[in-house]
This record gives sequence, structure tokens and C-alpha cells, in this order.
Amino acid sequence: MAKRSVKDLKYKPYFLSGTQDVRDDLGTASIDAPPDITTGKRVSVAVTYTAGAKTLLDGGAVRFAVPLPFETPQIENSRKGGYCKAVCSRRGVKLEIKVNPSPFTGFDASDGHCGAFARSVFVHISGGDLAKGDTITLKYSRGQAAMWSGWFDFTVFVDPNGKRRARNSGYSIIAGSPRIFVHGRKADHFKVYLDANLARFAKVSVAARDDLDDFDGRFTGKAILTPGRKKLTFKKGLAKASVPAPKKGEVMRVKVGKNVSNPAKKPGKYNIYWGDLHTHSLVYDGIGTPAEVYTHGRDVTKLDFQSVSEHSFYDPSMFQYIVESADAFNDPGKFVTFLGYEARTTDHGDINFYFPGSTAPQPPATKFKGTYNTYPLKKYLATLGKRTLIVPHNHLKPSIDYPAKLAKSGMLELVEIYSQWGNFEKPYGQFSGDPKRRVTKVQAIVNSLLAGLRVGFTAGSDNHSCHPGYGWHMRADTNFPGGLTAVYAKEKTRKAIWEALTKRRCFGTTGCRMLIDFAVNGIGMGGEKKGAPAKRVITATVNAEGPIKRIDVVRNGKDVHTIDAGEKLDCQFEWVDEKSVEKIWLEKTKYTSGEFMFYYLRVVQEDGQIGWASPVWFDKK
Repeated sequence: MAKRSVKDLKYKPYFLSGTQDVRDDLGTASIDAPPDITTGKRVSVAVTYTAGAKTLLDGGAVRFAVPLPFETPQIENSRKGGYCKAVCSRRGVKLEIKVNPSPFTGFDASDGHCGAFARSVFVHISGGDLAKGDTITLKYSRGQAAMWSGWFDFTVFVDPNGKRRARNSGYSIIAGSPRIFVHGRKADHFKVYLDANLARFAKVSVAARDDLDDFDGRFTGKAILTPGRKKLTFKKGLAKASVPAPKKGEVMRVKVGKNVSNPAKKPGKYNIYWGDLHTHSLVYDGIGTPAEVYTHGRDVTKLDFQSVSEHSFYDPSMFQYIVESADAFNDPGKFVTFLGYEARTTDHGDINFYFPGSTAPQPPATKFKGTYNTYPLKKYLATLGKRTLIVPHNHLKPSIDYPAKLAKSGMLELVEIYSQWGNFEKPYGQFSGDPKRRVTKVQAIVNSLLAGLRVGFTAGSDNHSCHPGYGWHMRADTNFPGGLTAVYAKEKTRKAIWEALTKRRCFGTTGCRMLIDFAVNGIGMGGEKKGAPAKRVITATVNAEGPIKRIDVVRNGKDVHTIDAGEKLDCQFEWVDEKSVEKIWLEKTKYTSGEFMFYYLRVVQEDGQIGWASPVWFDKK
């Protein structure tokens, strides 16, 4: 099958379109909204359902979805924001309006609400039928708009006769349901991206950001790039330039105004590429089509690689849409995409599955029973080929007791050490934005390593807001900034980046683009060796985005050496671990062939940003 271009993608902007029926015979939907909506401002909109050939009968209902980031709809107080009322053009028809404000829920069997990325306003009719062309309008008044920019879907759903026969929710989506765009605020600073791999010239990309650190896509001003005093002209919030690069071995940073870029230098054996493998779209519980999510990652946050790893609760047609979107946006040498999906397993929590090519097996079919209906990991494994990467996403109490056969299969090579849910390196760290929730011992990745699992470190955003690759704009709530994964690969292609991931030649960060080079006796991150020398020589070079607070050498889960970098941006060091290897070996586990040990590196900046280099392992002969 020939590769589809981006322009060939069929546009499917329907909230939860992967889980519910879409109908074009039940009527149409439209919206009357101000032409210029800015983040956080109060806005009034009117969403209208117009009855079609198969009209709404006595006892039927319309469900209006108000996007979750907007102020919660309410019907109690007309003086408060988000007040809703409904009107019908047909005389004699009575309307009963109800609100289900529950966020982050599966399908509610009692009323058909799903809080994945919207709150529901139900309008039930009685006293008569609607005729073709009759309307029901929901007026949503003075609600606060979303606190980040992007397209937001005011999807309209219909239960034509009150019998709730449509798939999952009992309501069918009205094809062509409306959406509105919310703009970022006026830019007050810039995010400066410097291509991490310098050639003769350095490639610089700049995005205009507002006081919420959101993208201002309307900015058209000018700025000065230094060194070189080069003038930048912005179009639609973006500017780019190239400047002469320094000699090999020298670290480069550039500035636009007071805004400093990430570090970069000329590559050695491998290039460094930055990516976000954990993002979502409106196919299940995010905003933005897969195409819009990829476009933002490629053009605005300047990612080198990305995956829209949507939740697996959708039908085959929508999975094909995700496959086609990834393939259309994959552009070797410029922007690499990977097919993937996230599954909720009953025994190991949420796990992301990734695939190296243009095809992937359809996830196991899911039937909703009021909420998520999940399966044990083995059911997902039964559908997969060997060319699959399994990356646990640790926010749901996953078990570290994976099958030994899986751990040695080459599929379980990575783990997500950080995402918007928090830092899962060690137990008892804060979990999500709730100060009462803490990372459990089972969730802590250091315990997976101590159990003998050989997993390298990735980090992702788990972004649901069409803002992959950065920021606090995760969903409707604020957890932590999104993370990033860096790989050492020979070229920017699926094949090369996949090879780097499978070899664990990667590191994760809390979102900054620091550079980390880490080795033990010349064995780079992700590597392993039989036998351990009497003295282990740890070498590392760190080039940070901000002043370095400390660099920790971690051996067998414990910090054994700390470097005080003196708040410098760049640090290179060598430390010799002279402790007797016989006192270091960890006992054999079901995942190892014998006794073993491991080292990894943690880098902490003064601003709290963290980076983790994937471990290096030694096995006792």
C-alpha cells in the first residue's frame, strides 16, 4: 500500500470518535462563538443541534460536550460562569436539562456521560417529537476558556428515542460536530531550540511563548539572535535561522533576548535526537487530531521523533487512522514517527507498546462496561510480534513481577522513569499534583532494577492537550511538566532510532534538553558486560540548560558518589569506584543468569530539572 500524505488524511475531529458511533442522518450541529478567544478569558457560546431526517422523538435526548479545560457547566446560578440553558424551536416540546460534571471517568451506564475530556450537559425532550429542521440550542454563558491554546471540540451526541441503543454510551456522535480555536496570550518570552547536532552551521528555531508558557501562534514581531546579532522575523509565532557553529568539542548555546537555548555540540559516533513517545489525541481522551498533535511536535516544540500512543479503547477504523497518521508524518531525516498504543492491563498497570514500521497489530477488542474494561498483559502479548517494544508507564500501581521469558525477549528494554505523573525513580516521591499521593515501592523503578530487570530510561509527557514535548499543559489538571527522551542514534530514521531504543542507548529528562554522556570502563549507557574489573572507572560529560546543582553516581540503587559542579553549566568528570566487587554483587534473580551489579547517573539542575542516564550492567562470570 502506498504511503498516504498528510493532505490525504481523512479529517475526523470527533471527541471519543474511537469508541462511539458517528451518524450523519440524525441531524447537524453548529456553534456560534466569538471569533477571537484567548486562554483564560470568559466566553459565551451557543451550540445548536438541528434535527435531521431521522429526528429526535419524544423521550430522546441531546448530549452536549463542554471541553474539560473550560469552566464547569452549571444550571444553578445565572450570575456565575458556565451557566447553561437550553431552548427549542418547536412549540410544545419541553426540555429538561441536567449536568454531569465528573472528569476523567469512563462511560457512566446511568446517563451515558464520559468524562475523558469533557463534561456533559444533557437535554431531554418530552411532550412531542422534533421535525426535520427543528433545533435545540445550548447556551453556555461566561465560562472561563481553557488555559492553553488549541482546538476544542463541542461535540454533540444524540439518543433519538431514549432507548440508549448506540455503542457504549447509548448516544451517537453528530458528524461534523463543531470545534473552536483558543489562542495563546500575547507573547512575553521565547523558547529557543538549538539542533543538538552541530554541523558547519547551527540550526536555530524559536517559538513565541506567553506568561503561561503557552505558544502564541499570532506573534509577528522581531527579535535579535546572538551571537552574530542576527535579526529574526516571526511568522505565526515561529522563527528560524542558522549561525556558524564552533569547533568540534566546544559547546554552543545561543540567545534570543534573555532566553538561552539548550546546549549543542558537534556529534561523535552518534547524533542525539529528542523525542516524546507518550502523547494522546481526541481519538480517545485528548484534544487535537493525531495530525494536529504531530504538527505541534514537529513545528512548534521541534521534536526529532514522536508517537501518538493512544489508549487502546477504540475500534479498528480509528486504529487504522492512527496508523495512517503516523505513516504520513514520518519524514526520514526531518521528523520520525512511531506507531504505538497505551493499554491498561489488569496485572501490570498501564503499558505502552511501540512498533518499528508502518504496520502494527490491532489491539485486543474492548467492550466498555461503564468504565475501562482491561485484560491481563498476556492477552496483549498474544497479539504482538517480536519486533515490539514494551514500555511500562508507572502511574497505576504496576507489578514488577514480569514473566522471565518476556524480560529476556528483547521486548522489555525500557521503562518510563518520568512523565506528567511525576518522578518514579524511587519510592515515596510525590505522585501527580496531589501532595497526599506517593510513589509506591512497586512503582519505583529502582526496585525493578534491583529485581534484575534490564531496562533503560525514557521520559515522556503523557500529554493530552496537543502540546507534546513541553510544559504544564497536560490535561485539565496540573501535575508536573512533561518529560523528554534523548537517544544516541546514527541518523534520524525509524530504523536508527529504533535500534538506539532497543539497545537502551538513551536517557530521560524532566523536560529540559541537557546533554549527558555516561560510561563505566568505556561501556556506554544501556550496555552490559560479563565480569567486573577491580576498579570501575565512571566517566561523564554533562552540558545542562541551567546551573548544575549536583551529579549523582548510583550503584545498585544507592547514591555512592556526588559531584558538586559549582553551579556551572558544563561538567566533565572521572571517578574510580575501588570498592571490592565481591561486596557489591547482587544476588541472582529469575531475570539474571547470575549475580550482577548496575550503575546509572542522575543529574539535577538548580531549577529542579533532572536527567537520568540509562544504566550499565556487569554480570559475574
